[in-house]
Amino acid sequence: MSSPERSARGCRAYEKDCVKGGRCVSLPTRVASALAAVAMGITIVPVIPGLWGSNVAAAGTKKDASNTCLGVYHLHEPREPYSSSYEWYGSYVWFGKYNGSPVKYRVLDPFGRKFGGDKLFLDCDSVLYHYSFDKTSKYTNDWEESDILNNLNNKFLQDSANFTDAEYYSVAYSKIGGGEAYASGSFEEYAYGESAANQYARVFLLDASDVTNKAYGYYEGSGVSLEKGSSDWASGNWSQEIVYSRKKKDLDGSVSSWWLRSYVFGKQSVSSIGGPDSSLYAGSVADSGYLSYDSVNIDLGVSPALNINHDSILMYTAVKGSISRWGTEYKLTLLDEALDGRVEYDQGWSFSGSTITMQATVNDNRYSRISVLVTKDTYDDPYAKILYYGDTNRTYSGNRCTVKFDLPSDLNIKNLGSDYHVYLITEKVNGDHYSDYASVPYEVLLPTTQITSFESSRSGIEIKWNAVTGFTRYNVYRSLSANDSFKYVASITDGSCKYLDTDVAMGMYYYYKVCPYTKVNGSTVYGTMSDYKYVYCPIYLDLTVTPKSGVTMRLNWNDVAEDAVYYIYMGSENNGYFTREKATTGTSTSITGLTAGKLYYFSVEVVIDRGPGYVKTAESPCVKAVPLATPTMESATYTSGKGVTLTWTKASGADRYNVYRYNSSTGKYDYVTSVLGGNLTYTDPAGKKGDYYKVRAYKKYDGVVYYGGWSNAKAGK
Repeated sequence: MSSPERSARGCRAYEKDCVKGGRCVSLPTRVASALAAVAMGITIVPVIPGLWGSNVAAAGTKKDASNTCLGVYHLHEPREPYSSSYEWYGSYVWFGKYNGSPVKYRVLDPFGRKFGGDKLFLDCDSVLYHYSFDKTSKYTNDWEESDILNNLNNKFLQDSANFTDAEYYSVAYSKIGGGEAYASGSFEEYAYGESAANQYARVFLLDASDVTNKAYGYYEGSGVSLEKGSSDWASGNWSQEIVYSRKKKDLDGSVSSWWLRSYVFGKQSVSSIGGPDSSLYAGSVADSGYLSYDSVNIDLGVSPALNINHDSILMYTAVKGSISRWGTEYKLTLLDEALDGRVEYDQGWSFSGSTITMQATVNDNRYSRISVLVTKDTYDDPYAKILYYGDTNRTYSGNRCTVKFDLPSDLNIKNLGSDYHVYLITEKVNGDHYSDYASVPYEVLLPTTQITSFESSRSGIEIKWNAVTGFTRYNVYRSLSANDSFKYVASITDGSCKYLDTDVAMGMYYYYKVCPYTKVNGSTVYGTMSDYKYVYCPIYLDLTVTPKSGVTMRLNWNDVAEDAVYYIYMGSENNGYFTREKATTGTSTSITGLTAGKLYYFSVEVVIDRGPGYVKTAESPCVKAVPLATPTMESATYTSGKGVTLTWTKASGADRYNVYRYNSSTGKYDYVTSVLGGNLTYTDPAGKKGDYYKVRAYKKYDGVVYYGGWSNAKAGK
């Protein structure tokens, strides 16, 4: 990012109209710009450590589980000084740069209790530069209106030479009300009156209450000694002692005085303690460490303080000393959205021995390593313990990357995701005194699949799912509700990714899950259960209408459900609407009293009522039928050389009659001929004595043939 872009990092952090809602209004624009840059086409090149971010070589401490902790919960708090002769002693964090050099900060409170918690409260270990408290026309010692606040939150914080984007965004707004009274008769009471507020600044100065707080590692006395009420207050004949915990040095190594944000406005006017006007003086720490005050227009040392949001810190690494020991120096690993999405992992992975192999797509190689992190609890748990942390082995082919790493030997692969968690992190690792940067950890879960489709038919419900690399077996589970337990249905062991569930009832919703499994080192390893998906099993209702006898029609349909009720409807082409004829819980019925030769329409509706909110209905396709009277076979006379002559009675409504002869080979009646409706006799020249015959009336309606019932059978005699 160029300097002009960086100079527009945001609005002035301390202005009230800038921090409405707790954030700078230009932040979305900055984030969008960063994401747009990532989305631009970038040629894939081999990984070069240190390519992205600052030009700091990734050298020095090797990051591993022995020197790295998650979050901030194991950072050591300062040791309380017993007297003014004790130096400040606690943990240190390297954060940002100034004039090209890394900057070390004192950890005053890992939990930022004074600022509402969830912040890492830091105070610079040195004086970075010299600046006046205020030289504006206001000429004020009010921190909220001062030059120095503006300088810290604009020129200092927004300078890309001092802070990377990830560091800049991690610095929290640190609001505190102030107004707390100092101890009666103390120098702080007479000089400052009460503690100073910090309403809008992200980078600020400590006040007298901070540098006399032994919980922050500072000597609790002012370092100014005189008898209360003594005339020495007015004469300025005070006794100052050296307070070592508050002594700070410039970057060149010389001891320096430094500003506090405390303003001189106490019970005792400045004129009475050696100064002309209280508004022209602000609090400071003298080069010997005792509390003091100085004219706001002189240049004095600036030692910034700031808070870092906990949710910006992934972990921290000891670069000098040991974890959780006083005096240890750390560097932070900050979550950086610029690294998110630069490596995208495929869904599946393979496992051999203790080695897990992942496949990934590399969208941008501006990082220095892909790390594996194994934790007891999820990484964002405040007390998560690192079981293993280190680099991975990677090989590249174009923009494809194969990532390999070994699990600790004491971890069982089938407990992955429950007893422990494994993450891959895209990291930019810098030198010992510079922040590292990381993507949001990608959790390596036991492989899972997802149901892709359902297909319902009269045979049942067929489900399909995605194949999982290295897993050729799948268990299918089913439930009647998302909140009910899912019960095992079937195991697919042939590698296919589909299953036809035939044990289903129409008109029901079914919920399915699929879990892959395989054998690893002789043990069954189950993948992660898929998300559930549900499907409605449609109601398939098929109706057939056949003549029973005379003009009675027989209606048959399939069984839909045990608790179903079926309603039978009939209509006529003459009236155009259907009437309900009857209801039944069976799967067949007869309709009597029909008119021979007339066209009728039949339909069946099924209703499944299983209580409030669950009533399912379906209707069969409409079936047309024409009832015809059933003829009676009167005679079958065999005449040698002529065949068999048949006679039958007239069937009302018939257009023609079909004649059938029994075939003893097939056990069925074969069609012989069709006779016009006016004829009630036929001679079959191929007929033999003993052959059985039947006749059947039919009528053709709109090109469709409708049959009546079968006559009785007669044998040729």
